[in-house]
Amino acid sequence: MLVVVAPLIAVAVDLVMVDPVVVVPVVEVWVVSVSVVQSGVNDDSDEVPPSQQAGVQTLLQTLPEHAPIYVTFNGRVVPVGRPRPNRKKMRAKAKSNLKEYNQGMNLRGMLRERDVCEVAAALKEIDPCLREASSFLATFQVLGKTTGKHLIWCLDTEFVSDNVWYRLPEPTIDRALEFLRERLPGEQAEIHLDSDGEIGDSDGYMVAIETIGTYTREQLKSMKWLWNLQATCRRGVALCTWFNTEVKRLVNEPGPVAGAFDKILNAWPDKTISSFGFDITMSDIFCMRGSTWLNDDAMCASSVLLQHYNNNSTVTMPPLKQQSRKIPAKLQPLLPEKKLLEICAGVAVCPFVLVPINFDGAHWGCLVIDGRSKMIQLHDSMNSNKNVMRLKAITTEIGSALQDTYEVIQVDEPLQKDGDSCGVLVCLHM
Repeated sequence: MLVVVAPLIAVAVDLVMVDPVVVVPVVEVWVVSVSVVQSGVNDDSDEVPPSQQAGVQTLLQTLPEHAPIYVTFNGRVVPVGRPRPNRKKMRAKAKSNLKEYNQGMNLRGMLRERDVCEVAAALKEIDPCLREASSFLATFQVLGKTTGKHLIWCLDTEFVSDNVWYRLPEPTIDRALEFLRERLPGEQAEIHLDSDGEIGDSDGYMVAIETIGTYTREQLKSMKWLWNLQATCRRGVALCTWFNTEVKRLVNEPGPVAGAFDKILNAWPDKTISSFGFDITMSDIFCMRGSTWLNDDAMCASSVLLQHYNNNSTVTMPPLKQQSRKIPAKLQPLLPEKKLLEICAGVAVCPFVLVPINFDGAHWGCLVIDGRSKMIQLHDSMNSNKNVMRLKAITTEIGSALQDTYEVIQVDEPLQKDGDSCGVLVCLHM
């Protein structure tokens, strides 16, 4: 049996005057050697071990005679720790969070602990304003990170789901619904769709997600709808920021645009915003921001604003599609007869007729019919031969329907340098 005596370290601290003014702490260190006397008795023996003695030299006998070691500490060392918090910034953020929380308090109190299907149905019925819906969805609970969890679909028409008062992460919902569209577990089974291309509500499909829970397809669809609504609300807030920073700086005169900020925040995202003089929604206004394509409603809104000059009429055209190869191109009219009649009626009463044209739902061009000068200007910001040929074919059809002879002029400038400014250039040309 061994008896181990831990090494003893004697530390003495003295204060040595290095400078007449500065006092530097000095550490003096001695190490005391220890000797252990080993017994001759085996550790496995059951006999009582005899008394053993450990020979430990005394401290006085082992003190070194040489000079001690001096360690000097630098007084310029900066203590390391957490950065000091910005109290002002923290108070401002807490105040903003409290304001946002209070804005959705009515919905939060009414829909507390309700099933996610009931929450989605209530929001569709109530149509809360964007401000209130955004605040409510920002605090609506999301259950952890379940993106990588294993899931399995099964069919159980008698399954009664639990009250789900939260939502799953959006990637998990997308993965589960995509998995249901592709296959069922254990077999290749066909899923019957209804007339809208959706799975019938009476199918009774349910999904089990590992360590999370079991949900019906209706619950997953409701969760997905809430995620889409939250994304729409975020775009609405970004749109209001754009109005308050960019548009307000450019448009100083009072008008409908001045009140658009409050109208967007106080309206349901899908409702029409009034007082503009034409039907327009938040999504249509969102298309007018940078790096986005102008949709049909945005182009119509621009045309309606141009009509305030009382010297033009606008005829919107349906998107032009590729002509069928079975019928000769010369025999296929590009314009419906109704649109030709509208153009002829506009030329009879207005000096200018504006015709914005959409190519295959991906590009905008336009025609400007000048009744006074008897000219038809065609403009394509990409200067594509294919688009120019189609514009000339439309011009030929319009010219044959008009009583007078019109000169066709192709406008080559300005040309777009990106992939999303074609609609803006058309509005500028009109």
